[in-house]
Amino acid sequence: MAQVSMNTRKVSTSLTDKPKKSREKCGECSKVVKSEEKAIQCELCEIWFHSSCQYVDDDQYHALEADSRKNTPILHWFCIYCNKSAVKLMSGLVKLQRQMDDIQEELAKSTSRLSKVEAGVFTPDMNGSIIKLVDDKGTDIRDGMRKDYLEMQKRRNNIIVYNLKESSDVETDGRKEYDSRALADLFYSKIGVPRSVEPKAFYRLGNREANDRGAKSRPIKVILSNEWEKQQLLNRFMDVKRGEISDVGDVHIGHDQTKWEQLEYKKLKEELIRRKQNGESDLVIRDLQIRKRVRNWSGTNA
Repeated sequence: MAQVSMNTRKVSTSLTDKPKKSREKCGECSKVVKSEEKAIQCELCEIWFHSSCQYVDDDQYHALEADSRKNTPILHWFCIYCNKSAVKLMSGLVKLQRQMDDIQEELAKSTSRLSKVEAGVFTPDMNGSIIKLVDDKGTDIRDGMRKDYLEMQKRRNNIIVYNLKESSDVETDGRKEYDSRALADLFYSKIGVPRSVEPKAFYRLGNREANDRGAKSRPIKVILSNEWEKQQLLNRFMDVKRGEISDVGDVHIGHDQTKWEQLEYKKLKEELIRRKQNGESDLVIRDLQIRKRVRNWSGTNA
């Protein structure tokens, strides 16, 4: 506030009000401000000025003087040189305070939202965004899962026979008859499944090599009547394959897997190898899971 000597507000009026002011010089005229002269101190630069040098008339001076003697002064005075800066400063402080208030308000809102998120409570907008995201991604996932499921169901009664010698007959019917006899010999003579387990259909996978001399035999897809027949054939094949005397050579029989199943089986195969290396035994992969081998009702491995 504008100030008087003997008070903290230092607007001078008499000799008794300003015992130290005789040492001050006016910031405008550079003359010593005498005790008997009317003078006022700038609140910003804290320099004393003759009231007349700052164009402060008697009415204004007396108003400042009277206000400075109050317990809570409300009038402020800045010299001509500080006035513009003071206005800008006050304006900037007001804007800064408003910004701080806005920041505090936004911080409070953010804290509240964070607390709700941590507590599992979401705003309608957040819920809407999440639902849309889940719907978009979920549709793709559901479509993919549905497609995989349908494909697995379509293949559930099938097996794939690998490395079964392929005929070099140029005629399709001749090659078909050859495969029929080779499958019958493999299933009933070498593996020993009942004659009731009869393929509904079979065919080679992939394109036949034009010059098939020495070419690797294509796999055969075999379609059986039901899953029970398929599992019975697979179990018997594994028993024979693990036996002391095996007549199946390098032939291998496996499930008709989808691409997704093939990837999962590859991961399980790697895990199975690690677990066996760590000392575990009697482990098999069944239904895309690693399980302990058990004996079925007939006494054979399942």
